[in-house]
Amino acid sequence: TNSSMQPPAIVSQFPPPPPFWRLYQNYKHAEPDVDGDINMDGAEPGSVRAPPPPPPIVGTYSMLGGMYTTEDILPTLEQEGRTQLYPADVDPVTELKKLNRSLLFTFLELLDVLISNPEMFKEKVDHIELLFVNMHHLLNGYRPHQARDTLIVMLEDQINRRKKDIHEVERRVDVAKNIVGNAFQQLHTSETALHANTQSLFAPPPHDGTESHPSAAGPSSSSRHHRDTLTSSSRPPPS
Repeated sequence: TNSSMQPPAIVSQFPPPPPFWRLYQNYKHAEPDVDGDINMDGAEPGSVRAPPPPPPIVGTYSMLGGMYTTEDILPTLEQEGRTQLYPADVDPVTELKKLNRSLLFTFLELLDVLISNPEMFKEKVDHIELLFVNMHHLLNGYRPHQARDTLIVMLEDQINRRKKDIHEVERRVDVAKNIVGNAFQQLHTSETALHANTQSLFAPPPHDGTESHPSAAGPSSSSRHHRDTLTSSSRPPPS
């Protein structure tokens, strides 16, 4: 905000940079002077040591032809060269309503002046401008509250987004755990089935009660027939 009653100076729309910008060209390769002085007039780039950055400005300073202050305060209308239409300690909401009604009334008066005496319009226009300035100054008093509430809303939004992300991560973790658990269960089932198939493949054939083992039941009929044939052939013929 402009804190001086003096009008801003007329400057170029695109002013040139200050002359000491040349001292910061190739400052990494700059060699210091013998006496340590900095010669800004006619200095070649890289021929002198770049000066350290200036200290922070405290108080008022000039920028683009206007005077500004580093103090984070809202200047009064008197400091800005304006007339304040309301007392110092008032309710801003009530005063804004009063100023709004005065603005509407002054606008109607301006319409009457434009009809009856158009040459006298400047007074009403200046009064309307002054009403707008006072309303704008009252609204500027809410800037710290607006900034604080905006910061609170931003922080709450960040907290809600992070909580949502945490819940989503936890949900994905549960899904991954279920998938891994199902995979382990299927692997265990497949391993059990494979082990059972392997045992059944290499196991000896089963024996039921109907079949008899040759050593236990004696010789078979074919063996007995072969033995009888050999016995009859070895006997001598009858005389």
